[in-house]
Amino acid sequence: MIKETKEYIIKNNMIKQNDTVIAAVSGGADSVCLLVVLDELRQDLRFKLEAVHVEHGIRGDESKSDAEYVKNLCRSINIECHVYNVDVPAFAQKSGMGLEEAARVLRYNVFEDIAVRKKASVAVAHHQEDNAETVLFQMIRGSGMRGLGGIRPVSSKKNVTYIRPLLPVSRSDIENFLEKKDIRYVTDSTNSDVEYSRNRIRHEVMPVLRKINKRAVEHISSAAQNQSLMWDYIESQISAAKDAAVKIENDSVTIDIDEFMKLHPALKSELAKEAICIAAGRRKDIGSIHVSSLIELIDMQTGRKINLPYDLTARKSYDKIILSKNKPVQNDGRSSYEIDKTKCRERPVELIVENGVIIFEILGFNGKMNEIPKKSCTKWLDYDKIKNSFVVRKRMAGDYIIIDDMGHRKKLKEYFVNQKIPAEQRNNMWLIAEDNEILAILGDRSGNSALVSSDTKEVLQITFYGGR
Repeated sequence: MIKETKEYIIKNNMIKQNDTVIAAVSGGADSVCLLVVLDELRQDLRFKLEAVHVEHGIRGDESKSDAEYVKNLCRSINIECHVYNVDVPAFAQKSGMGLEEAARVLRYNVFEDIAVRKKASVAVAHHQEDNAETVLFQMIRGSGMRGLGGIRPVSSKKNVTYIRPLLPVSRSDIENFLEKKDIRYVTDSTNSDVEYSRNRIRHEVMPVLRKINKRAVEHISSAAQNQSLMWDYIESQISAAKDAAVKIENDSVTIDIDEFMKLHPALKSELAKEAICIAAGRRKDIGSIHVSSLIELIDMQTGRKINLPYDLTARKSYDKIILSKNKPVQNDGRSSYEIDKTKCRERPVELIVENGVIIFEILGFNGKMNEIPKKSCTKWLDYDKIKNSFVVRKRMAGDYIIIDDMGHRKKLKEYFVNQKIPAEQRNNMWLIAEDNEILAILGDRSGNSALVSSDTKEVLQITFYGGR
């Protein structure tokens, strides 16, 4: 293990002499192994080693116990340990994220903070199984070539370098190493919760693949490595193609159709995705369906347009595709806004409110009820069941919500009390209302009167992005 890790570090130029490395240590087997291995290598490779632990505020006393374990472990091998306490549940609720995503965002915010202050790189304990699971997860999400390359040995994010010395090592090798060293570790109880997507892949999908081929993990990880090398080459070609076909201005991104059509189909897809990401200013949630829609727009008539994530519109103008952001409705401090649903047909309407952004757009619906979003901050309402105008506002006296298909009403105040929603939170929740009837509570539930059914033809999608 020590020799293999050292060779991998040197091969990928992860650590240089006199570097400072911050090991991210949760207390689990993987991160404990990472800390111990780096500790044994720090004299040989001549680098300074410290540790960071993030206590997420999710598992109560168990989480605090893990933090104490990490501090004691670091103390026993004379490594400085930095412990950060964050409140994931509160952040998840405020931002509209799931717990898993919120925990990751806060964790990497901590890593960025300490890495910048210490002028250090951050070592994380991803291993061979993590890499295989990532490839499958990206494949399921419809990722492009970049995502299918899996986890990189070295990567950068927000000016922080992340290194993964254990990437070629299997989970069983890690456990065997710790057993031989007689080093204990803690087990996070949430690791077995299959409500988390990655845990479901780990506990339900990977065992099936191992039955088909016991070296499945190794083969997937190896394929990802080869794909990553191919992506490095493709990326260089995309860069050249971008120079010829894409023009970036202050408020728009323009694709030259003649130059675009000269490209190989593989480059077309990746360049189209790159153009969307540049225009959006981010990569998250830009999927293959958006790329396909953009490419299909090329064959449409001048003037045709499509809607893309992050309030982007792509429009064909003769020999060009122009991507630009829609102009938002600015926040003027009010707590009530009237929205004309027909305006959402022209293009998505973005409403900036005091604690976030609400986006309204019209989508076609194929009747597949299993495709309705489960996220509490994304609501689908039947377009035809809504009056032409509705109001986005805070709660008022007399508000009620339809709670079932029989049309039974419940006072909004009574609903909030039953759901144990704190009074201060109730006052800040945005509601979609027609008079005193609440069609949807953003961040919570929808009323039954405008719910989508298998007969729905068009959907009014309402998405709330908190914290912006």
